[in-house]
Amino acid sequence: MVIFQPIRYDKLKLMASTFSAYFIVLFTSFSISCFGQERKSTLIIFEQKNVNEVIRLEKEIDNQYEIISQNVILSEQIFPLLKDYNIGKPLLIKRTAEFLPIYINYFYSMNDSLVRFINYDWERGKYDNFRDKQKIWGEEKGKLEGYNLKYEALKLILKEALGDPNIQDQKPRISKSQFGNKDFYIRETNWETDEFVANLNLTFASKTYRIRYNIYWK
Repeated sequence: MVIFQPIRYDKLKLMASTFSAYFIVLFTSFSISCFGQERKSTLIIFEQKNVNEVIRLEKEIDNQYEIISQNVILSEQIFPLLKDYNIGKPLLIKRTAEFLPIYINYFYSMNDSLVRFINYDWERGKYDNFRDKQKIWGEEKGKLEGYNLKYEALKLILKEALGDPNIQDQKPRISKSQFGNKDFYIRETNWETDEFVANLNLTFASKTYRIRYNIYWK
């Protein structure tokens, strides 16, 4: 059970430096960035959609996408409007990519199939077994620069679509572990308007190497 709580590496450098020349944001549905095989990992749906329309868009984005079966629970801590809707099991999509695959949870209200909350996780082996995860953690621990460049590329896409954030930082900062583990790096960018709340964050820790983006509509 999963509960939501509060390109290759060498190509990412080139992506960050030339990013603005290679992407178009389509405000009517989703953003499109053109980085070869990394393109499908940066397509983000910005408008509230019916889940059937989301499935159609996912097929257009990546015709090899996977629908994954996992028991994923949404918490009121990150979606304060949870009690206002009858939210069922999310549509969980995986898109493949060279640097980081993307796992997307589309949580929708059961009575009208309207998507209310979307969670994007750029993460390797999110639902793999512990042994496989240990191998992945060993491979990812030296890639902070790559994760940060990916974060900056996504942040630029989001700023073009959502506007300037209310809160943002400029680089990874060290966070102290509350459980006696090693210190780790984090980043965070927040948007809030009369229509939506969105958050982009980076966690680079000993057992969590992930970029996450959440959005919900008021």
